[in-house]
Amino acid sequence: MNIVIVGNGAIGLLLASKLLPNKQVNLALQARKHSTGTHEFTATNIDGYSQRFMVKAATNKDYQQAQLLLVCLKSFDVKTVLAQYLPLLSENCQIVLCHNGMGVYEDVIALGANPDKVLTLLTTHGALKASAHHVIHTGLGEFDIGGYQTLSENSYTAAINTLLTQQLAPINWHQDIRQKQWLKLAINCLINPITATENIANGDVVQTKYRQTLTDLAQEISSIAARANILFSGQDILNIALNVAKATAKNTSSMRADVLNKRPTEIDYINGFIVELAKQYDIDVPVNQTLVEKVTETVSAPFNKSFINKD
Repeated sequence: MNIVIVGNGAIGLLLASKLLPNKQVNLALQARKHSTGTHEFTATNIDGYSQRFMVKAATNKDYQQAQLLLVCLKSFDVKTVLAQYLPLLSENCQIVLCHNGMGVYEDVIALGANPDKVLTLLTTHGALKASAHHVIHTGLGEFDIGGYQTLSENSYTAAINTLLTQQLAPINWHQDIRQKQWLKLAINCLINPITATENIANGDVVQTKYRQTLTDLAQEISSIAARANILFSGQDILNIALNVAKATAKNTSSMRADVLNKRPTEIDYINGFIVELAKQYDIDVPVNQTLVEKVTETVSAPFNKSFINKD
């Protein structure tokens, strides 16, 4: 199977390391910098065993022949990158989006992608990019995959189903991924901006001084989700987010890492997504709005840098 992975971040390289051992896979990787030829990277698994992999740089021909396109980018980069490569893809190419936040699916459909061929991949695995060519699998989790509508038999081929089920196990297939994605969004809304603006590890958000903010965030998200026919209570969101924070207590959230490195964050697709929906529903979400403003003010780097031009 011809596969292109767009994005050589931690998740992109983790997926590459899981797919490359399958001899039926012909995989190409689109790195942050345009490159040619074949490149080597090292993947260290959860048990500390390291393995070297060789992967070729993606070319236009790879995009044209791709049967599966795995897009592992920051939310704000997906639209810019796919605008360039979508015209090269065949109508049968399956596009799988793997990112934080929400709103990206709508961006991709607006570019002209067939909604029946766009899936979303979520993961609870932990991965750390220790260097430009080294990824470490830091935490076991699972994958969830599905579409934004009831999947038809044309949504994905049996070959893609079999490949991903074998190579990414455990993986859960969903007729509609939105409930699962909303839950992940809610968790990120509670943990990411506080860790980013307070410069704390995930586990520190459970401190009493942050409890009221977390409670208010959860309630705001619950009210907006309900308008989108996604039902979970503010208390449920709070409890789950606190459990995740405890389970990942020593971890640095992706948003905190971006702030520390003066990189654009995904705030517009996380709490910002809630704020934009709230405007449509004419609902006030002051705590989410405040955190969007705080994160935006904290980061000096502009938010419109394209993926292609990043270092």
